[in-house]
Amino acid sequence: MLGFLSTKKAFIEQSTDSILQELINTYPTAELSQVQSWQTLINDLKQSSVFLSLPDNVIVGVEYSLPTGGMGIDLIICGYDTNKVKKAFIIESKQWNDQYIEKLSFSEYREEGKELHPQIQVGRHHLSFKDYTDVGFDYDVKSFVYIRNCGIKGLQIIQESNPRIETKKSLITNKIDDILVVIRNDILDGNDNLIEELKNAEYKPSKDIIDAMKSIITKDSPFILTPEQENIVKEVKKNIKDGK
Repeated sequence: MLGFLSTKKAFIEQSTDSILQELINTYPTAELSQVQSWQTLINDLKQSSVFLSLPDNVIVGVEYSLPTGGMGIDLIICGYDTNKVKKAFIIESKQWNDQYIEKLSFSEYREEGKELHPQIQVGRHHLSFKDYTDVGFDYDVKSFVYIRNCGIKGLQIIQESNPRIETKKSLITNKIDDILVVIRNDILDGNDNLIEELKNAEYKPSKDIIDAMKSIITKDSPFILTPEQENIVKEVKKNIKDGK
C-alpha cells in the first residue's frame, strides 16, 4: 500500500519538508491544497506533547492508501496494547471552520453539491482496512474525526447532521490531543515489522465478507438490500459468471 510510514521516532527526526517530498513523490498529482493539509497535520503532530510521549516505535502513517474505491487514510497510528493485540487508530482530518461547516450539506455519498459526512467517510476507511486488506483482520481498529479549525458550534452541526446513526460512535474533535490521549492510553509498544506489514498489505476480503457474499449469491439466507447494494450484487454475480 502507498503512503508515508515510519516509527514515531523517525517521524519526529525527519523534517516536515522531507516527509512532504516523499508524499509528493508518491502522489505526484496531489493538488496544492492537499499538500498543505499534509503539512498542517504533520506539524500538528510534531508540536503535540502527547504525540511526543507515545512510544518511539509506534507506527505513524500519513495518506495511507486503501484497496477500495480510491480511499486513503489521512493519519493512521499502529502498535500493540498490553496484551500484544495489534491496534490501529484511523483519523480523518479536515480543516473546516464554523462558517464553512454552516454552508455544507452532508450526505451518505459523494453527491454533487453535498459533502460526504466525515464520520461516514472514516467509517468506510475503517471497514476497508479491517475487512478488505490481508492484514486488517488482525487489528483492533478505532476511528476518529479531527476537524482542526472549527469550534463547538461546528462540531455540534457535524454531529447532528450525520444521516447514519451507526457511524456516530466515531469521536469528532477539534483538538488532536483528544485523539492522541486515547491512543497513548491504549498503545504500549510497536516495532518496525508493522511498517513492512502495512506496506505489503494487499486487497483481500475477510472471511466474514466472503461468507456473507456467498450466502447472498447462493440465497442460503434472506437479505433485504438497498437499491445500491442490489446493483453491486448483480455486478458481482455477472463478474463471477464471466470468470473474473
